[in-house]
Amino acid sequence: MMSRLKWIPHHPTITRFEQDIVAGTHRPWVEDVIQGADRQVEVLPSDLLPEFQHLVRERHYLEARLLLVPIRLGQHFRALREGTVTYDARLREWVTTLRYSSESGLDLRQEVDNIL
Repeated sequence: MMSRLKWIPHHPTITRFEQDIVAGTHRPWVEDVIQGADRQVEVLPSDLLPEFQHLVRERHYLEARLLLVPIRLGQHFRALREGTVTYDARLREWVTTLRYSSESGLDLRQEVDNIL
């Protein structure tokens, strides 16, 4: 826990905050720092995209965030290389085409199959 606390203050988003800030814009810099600290990224399974969009339209933001699935940073980079994860700028979320099941979670075997 202590090593994380030492690491976060040296994150470039924090140390260069005053140089990089642009008034009147929103950037999820807190999320960037937190995601980097625990080495996980949250992705939205594409099967859940319609439900996510509906919840956001209805302003049920917390419920929409519950649809996101955490994956390790290494898995995220591999999925990016394989093209199974893309960033949706309109939603401001990572979206994955990997299969998802509410019982077993995200199926990362597709990613392994693609590597071999």
